Amino acid sequence: ALIPDFEPQSIQFETANCTSFNTLKAIQTLETRLDQAKDNYSDRFLGIMAGTRPPGNDPITVAEALRKNGAIAEALLPFSPILLSVDDYYSFKAGDEVECRKRGQEWLDTWNVGYEIVPITPKMMKQALLYSPLGASVHGWNREGELYTSLPEWGQNHWATIVGYKEGEYWIIDDSYLEDGTPIKHLRWDFPFGFVLRYHLELRPDIKKKLSTWEVLLKDLRRVLETWFPPFAPILPMFEQPI
Repeated sequence: ALIPDFEPQSIQFETANCTSFNTLKAIQTLETRLDQAKDNYSDRFLGIMAGTRPPGNDPITVAEALRKNGAIAEALLPFSPILLSVDDYYSFKAGDEVECRKRGQEWLDTWNVGYEIVPITPKMMKQALLYSPLGASVHGWNREGELYTSLPEWGQNHWATIVGYKEGEYWIIDDSYLEDGTPIKHLRWDFPFGFVLRYHLELRPDIKKKLSTWEVLLKDLRRVLETWFPPFAPILPMFEQPI
């Protein structure tokens, strides 16, 4: 339930922006875990900030772009039907560049972002999954029966998100491509990942200090009402007002 809704990286055309789609999927998942946020961030903005172009980008370059430029709401720079080409996509067409860059920096006023390389062993990957979804470089996609497989000599051409596993059998991927109507793919336990990243997201220390005990209690109360007493939803806005 914590995984963000599916967003395709290819609609009118192929964006080659898998690194942004799957980096932000991990970040949005972490944000949801921290404060139940339902934010959806613009993959297009991150791709622009990272200098992404076909055939793709380095996931570390993209993670650094996020750390330095922040994230913005999808509504500010969406993958909309008016975009007719890759050049359109990696531009601020139908958006306000100054406003987008400003909002990205405002996001960084709230959040600290980090990442680290995870050793590619089941033990280390399972341990890292306790803390965040994992970005992983893969060869996409070759299916044999119910599982996806690859060989080291095929190399990697895609960045995907590992969200879980079935011990000794397969890794669970939440992808930016659909197959058989689902983004979920099961990769063989011995799948030859190229490299794997774990992500970090935390509120900046100064933001934490601003959250008074009363504000935290109000936020918790709002969550309880929203989850267990939906009929009280109309009065929820009052719990976001300062006392």
